[in-house]
Amino acid sequence: IMQGYFKMITSAKKSICITSPYLVPEDALLVAIKTAAMSGVDVKIIIPDVADHFMVYWANQSYIEDLLENKVKIYAYKGGFIHAKSLLVDGVCASVGTANLDIRSMELNFEVNAFIYDEAVVCDLRNDFEEDLRRSEKIVLEEFKKRKFYRKVLEVFGRLVSPLQ
Repeated sequence: IMQGYFKMITSAKKSICITSPYLVPEDALLVAIKTAAMSGVDVKIIIPDVADHFMVYWANQSYIEDLLENKVKIYAYKGGFIHAKSLLVDGVCASVGTANLDIRSMELNFEVNAFIYDEAVVCDLRNDFEEDLRRSEKIVLEEFKKRKFYRKVLEVFGRLVSPLQ
């Protein structure tokens, strides 16, 4: 799955749409996402606004500033806990399944994802993504940087222990 994600992200020309409840990417995927955004690809990521696992939530938060600084657009889903896991690229391919965009899903857990190349299905998935985006709030870098010190401490601790969760 990680290799499929990597190939999809690095081959993107126009857009990448990601939904993941756990955004704790493996280093290669993190670099690929940032590189795509810095290269002019419109990268949008939807993450939950609420936590279901305390430490994983803070690990999620620890990646936001770096991604925003590298032109990735991140949205906090306000319609409850979003558990969807999807990756859509350029409206031509998608992946949906059980894999989160986290180290555990890529290295440890037994996950299953479908890689879809049917443009009608990808279009439907894009419409679902857009609907979720309407229920989300864009995270603004300048505002995010103003977060309290205790949040930054929790982020560091969350990133440190998240592989153990």
